[in-house]
Amino acid sequence: FPSHDNLLREYENEGEVIEHVGEMLALLDDDGKHVANLEVTRVDVSAFKDVPDEFALAENEGDLSAEDFRASHLAYWNRAGETVDDQTPVVQVYFELLKVEKTPNFPS
Repeated sequence: FPSHDNLLREYENEGEVIEHVGEMLALLDDDGKHVANLEVTRVDVSAFKDVPDEFALAENEGDLSAEDFRASHLAYWNRAGETVDDQTPVVQVYFELLKVEKTPNFPS
């Protein structure tokens, strides 16, 4: 199952609720066009230090372990100006690709 993560405080700062199992999501390309439907299959919230290998592999961003995940995501969040430590809550969303509408227009 593919997955996606966000810092819990990003949801709180934007007044957004965390995704829930069964929720349907739309995947948009860089032009804002709908390209696929996703269904949320699992949602976990854990401390940054506790994100599991399973999630790192499911996210499919090249991280082969939770250690890789933590290193790459800490670097990303630091570049974005976010302060993250071992206790920072991270939302992990797992989803299933249901239907592809068209070929996505994503940058290469």
